[in-house]
Amino acid sequence: MTYFATQIMEAAKHLLTPLARGIALSAVIAAAPIQASAAETPPLMPGDVVKVNYLEYPELSGEAMVEGDGNLAFPSGERVLVVGLSLVEAEQRVREGLTEGSLRNPTLTITISKRVPVAVIGDVSTPGEYEYTSGMVALRAIASAGGYGTHSFTGVSRSDQLAREYADAAELVARLNAVRAQVARLTAEQRGEVFEAPAGASETGFAVAEAELARLRRIEYESERSLVISQIAPIEERIDLLRQTIDTQNEQYRVFSKRVSEIEELARKKLTTSKTLVDLQLTRSRINTDLLNSKAALAGALQDRSKLEKELDRLHTQHIRKISEQRRDALEELSVLYQRFRFTSVSVGDVGVDADGQATFAGAPTVSHSITIMRNGPDGVEEFAAGEKTPVMPGDIVRVRSVLLDGMVESSFTGGVGSTE
Repeated sequence: MTYFATQIMEAAKHLLTPLARGIALSAVIAAAPIQASAAETPPLMPGDVVKVNYLEYPELSGEAMVEGDGNLAFPSGERVLVVGLSLVEAEQRVREGLTEGSLRNPTLTITISKRVPVAVIGDVSTPGEYEYTSGMVALRAIASAGGYGTHSFTGVSRSDQLAREYADAAELVARLNAVRAQVARLTAEQRGEVFEAPAGASETGFAVAEAELARLRRIEYESERSLVISQIAPIEERIDLLRQTIDTQNEQYRVFSKRVSEIEELARKKLTTSKTLVDLQLTRSRINTDLLNSKAALAGALQDRSKLEKELDRLHTQHIRKISEQRRDALEELSVLYQRFRFTSVSVGDVGVDADGQATFAGAPTVSHSITIMRNGPDGVEEFAAGEKTPVMPGDIVRVRSVLLDGMVESSFTGGVGSTE
């Protein structure tokens, strides 16, 4: 930054109104071109809205949002994971991922309609979410929020205010991590996978608790299935026995029918008595009755087995539906928590307090600004120190904190947040 631009910034910090400071920041940005490395389009992330254009089926073209779990949903019901991919990579992934129905291997293009906004919080004039623009850096984001704040320290209540803000932020982060672990567990259960806590996870952490819950739920579900399966096993044995009995009775009926035919022929030739023929006919009739009873018993056993198989299907469907509903509710809560987290800020800084509990500082205190960026990465939400020229990505949270350089420094908030699924 040039000497002239530096002087503008110093004047803006102490003399200008919030709006004027924002204008001054914009002027500095224009006067001192920033060499940002964000020239390339950032990868896709949850919350981005994209336009999917189908060459063969233009009527199906439309906008879709990258969901919280990183997937795009398509008219065929299929879902394709695109988070972290460039547009070209996303197009290739979608073409390979759509394998069913009329959209199989489509010719399509994907363009960005709207990026996840950048949140600017802390000691700025107007904290909030602002539209991401290509090549955005931290200083431009701060300028969008009206520039650095007014540094208006508010006296003895400041310590209590900070304590409340730290406690609220810590509680929010804890709940955020708890719901994230719940979503990870439900996602694994929905896919039929065994959820396990990551290596090195704390024994008292949320992931370990969710892993134990997943184990108990799996035992409960398998217990219900085992109860039904245990009822199917004896029915299967009965079905096998009845089928063997029916085969034997069919053979006996065939043999006696043949014998009856032979005796009937002898009776016509008066070579045997009618009593012998009647006895054979009665025996054949008894075998036929037994055969019909065995077939009826077999039909009943098959029906019983079918009912139990339907019960197994019902248990599985109920299990998956319950998991899906809980996962949907957890994702909705996670979205709300992330929105709250964007606007959670332990703002400005501590001030000195005298023996009477009154806020004190000598003259016009020197104020320095600390910028941190929170970014959702593959290993979780990373928080790192940034400068005014640090490139900003869609969805970043830019936090500005003001520090008094006369020995009174704001306490640090060190709560961490993990990544989304």
